[in-house]
Amino acid sequence: MMPPQARRPFGYPGKTDKNYKTEIMSKMKFLLAAAAAMVLGFNVSAQDYNSVADKYNAAVELVTAKNYADAIPALQSAISEGLEVGADAQELVTNAQKLLPNCYFRLGGAYFQQQNFDQAIANFEKAAETGALYGELALARNASTWIGRPYTAQAAHAFHGTSYAKAAETFAPRFQSV
Repeated sequence: MMPPQARRPFGYPGKTDKNYKTEIMSKMKFLLAAAAAMVLGFNVSAQDYNSVADKYNAAVELVTAKNYADAIPALQSAISEGLEVGADAQELVTNAQKLLPNCYFRLGGAYFQQQNFDQAIANFEKAAETGALYGELALARNASTWIGRPYTAQAAHAFHGTSYAKAAETFAPRFQSV
């Protein structure tokens, strides 16, 4: 017959069979719990990604329909949720960041055509700001150029309406910023 130490597994000198079994069981429980957490974590991550993808796709549909006013908050939501999800949603976040300044720019153009100059200016400024923030530099420059057009149109309307003081007041902020 072999001595009791010969039956012990390699690497566990001095432990009894009962201690060895208890240790193995606790390690198995830990591994099982870790595996369950990983599966649940991947499932939650997939759900988060799907939520971001749904918001992004809804925003793209709004952009395609030229509904820029509703597309802007949808894109902002997709960006903020996508940043929370992390690397899995990075492509969606990047695409949404490229669309957002364009939506502000197009909304500013729509307000300009409606002669709602204050809203046009606000949206052109937001397009320039978000374009610079998200690396859409050509659009940011274009939006910065367009900011002056509503001011000019406002002043021209005031000037042709013989409200010279209002025309001067409208032009004044643009001259001070130069």
